[in-house]
Amino acid sequence: MGLIFLSKFLKVPNKNKHINAEEFYYYIKSTSGDDYLFTSSALSEANNRAMRNKEDIPAGELSRNPAKIIEALEASSKENSELYLELNAVNQENYNLFKRVRTYKIVSLLLSAALVFECIRLIWS
Repeated sequence: MGLIFLSKFLKVPNKNKHINAEEFYYYIKSTSGDDYLFTSSALSEANNRAMRNKEDIPAGELSRNPAKIIEALEASSKENSELYLELNAVNQENYNLFKRVRTYKIVSLLLSAALVFECIRLIWS
């Protein structure tokens, strides 16, 4: 199995919930574009499996508390959301600057043309 890098991690509501189903899923999108939905019990089970098979973990330290893992992933998701909002704000600011520069270029061109026409008018008069 290749490396899967986390692109998004969100807590999403279970929309067509059965009677005994959980209220929320944990949605994970990888950078390769794959989508995953996990229940909190599935994340807990995966954490327990990792704790039993530490020799298979590539690197890093695992928490023994699944709630801390979920909390860390949610914090990461929040941080990614904040970075996304910041990026959108920067993009909007760049677009606004582009519009202003374009307006100044047009106004400058029109003023230059008016100056040239005024010079020609003065020369011919």
